[in-house]
Amino acid sequence: MFCFKCGEKIKEKAGFCTSCGSPADGAGTEQSDENPVYDKTSKRENKKSAGIRKKFSFFTVKTYITLILILAAAIVFTVGVFQISGCINRNPFDITNETTINVSTLEQQILSIGELSLIEYNYRTLISMQDSHRIGDWNIPLTQKSFLITVDGRMKLGIDASEITVNASEQTQTVSIKIPRAKILSHEIFEDTMVVYEESSGLFNRVSITDWSTMAVAEKEAMEIQLSETDALERAENDAIRMLQAFTASIIPEGYTVNVSK
Repeated sequence: MFCFKCGEKIKEKAGFCTSCGSPADGAGTEQSDENPVYDKTSKRENKKSAGIRKKFSFFTVKTYITLILILAAAIVFTVGVFQISGCINRNPFDITNETTINVSTLEQQILSIGELSLIEYNYRTLISMQDSHRIGDWNIPLTQKSFLITVDGRMKLGIDASEITVNASEQTQTVSIKIPRAKILSHEIFEDTMVVYEESSGLFNRVSITDWSTMAVAEKEAMEIQLSETDALERAENDAIRMLQAFTASIIPEGYTVNVSK
């Protein structure tokens, strides 16, 4: 007879199937020669199908794990690239994306400007000199000397950025910038533009380079006094205010107001 469950042949006096362990009593009616072949074939097919399912199941899990690992690595790589790109492209002094203002950083940015040269004043001046050795009110003969020349000069007007002060308030969302008074940042007289119209020297008193240097210094002082009597310095201060307002507008957080005063 044959096992009713697995189809294996069971000895006649056996109490159970030696293949699957099922009771021999359940074997029932003996099966024909065709049945064991069919049952054995089905068993082999079932085992083969089970192996395929097991192999397929293992392959699917392994595939899923591999895909998850690849996706995680891609995400990490992408995030890293964006972070590195952000660090490279970011200006260390840029504070436009901050919600609060770093006053020290803002001051550094303004101080980095150095001097704000805003107005350039060019001029041509006439320098004359007459001199002689004297005794009291009497001019000693043969000691008289004189010259008459023209020369070009240039003055630059502006403010010194190192004297600017910055204060910020988060409550009122305002930035207050105070600038110093405008002044003459530089003043030059160009000797190569000098034109001599008249020059005479006494026998005992010659015109010298010292005479020229002394007169040049005096003329520069006179020109600076003359300039201070105009509105040139005031215009330089107003230009500085406009320039700083435009400069800070691009580096402070949105919503803040900039007040520049002198």
